[in-house]
Amino acid sequence: MQSVCEHELCRGWQHFSHVRARADWARTPQQARAKVADDMTRAESFSVGDSVGPVLYLPDGRLFVGYMDQAIFGDDPPGHPARSGLAAFDRNGACVWRFAHETYRICDCYALGATGTVLWAYTYVDFPLIRVNGEEVRMWRSSVDGVHAIAVNDSHVILAGGYSSDANRLVLLQLNDTDAVPIDEFRLETDGQKVTWRGRNGAMHAIVGRKWFQIPIDDWLIAVL
Repeated sequence: MQSVCEHELCRGWQHFSHVRARADWARTPQQARAKVADDMTRAESFSVGDSVGPVLYLPDGRLFVGYMDQAIFGDDPPGHPARSGLAAFDRNGACVWRFAHETYRICDCYALGATGTVLWAYTYVDFPLIRVNGEEVRMWRSSVDGVHAIAVNDSHVILAGGYSSDANRLVLLQLNDTDAVPIDEFRLETDGQKVTWRGRNGAMHAIVGRKWFQIPIDDWLIAVL
């Protein structure tokens, strides 16, 4: 199976990560699909499994990997990190954390975001917001489907993108004890062009053609509250 997608993410001035979503197992069954480097010099290369979805490299050196349903329900052996739907690796390729919950199972990881070293995930089914803070995992219910990116501050969230006609949608939500409640929504003008969304540290970024938009949560709150 040939590589069909690649993720390249620059996080700060010191680190760079590169992850292949799929690999050519027929040619190189042990092919590494994650590379982490310092100062743009290759440092480590290791396998994280097949059918990789969103990836995010955090300042503490953890590489979080979300997996698509093909990996979660695929041919990887029992106990492989991909089976959990969401896992973290250190710079040597060791799995240092994987998602586990008493009542919820990830069937597909749609989006990852972060504030500092706190990881946020948006997953299928039911589309909850999942916060990973150290070993603590907390979840909020969400009614917004098909999201491609997350931006979070202490009490509010922006969810960007969606299925089909909702690809240019942005939704602002407030976190209460159990739910992420929508409080405002708008559509980014794209003139039919594809939008690439990235959420990080309380702001949503949108790249449309040669234009780059930034939507900070705090600025949006000033406009609506």
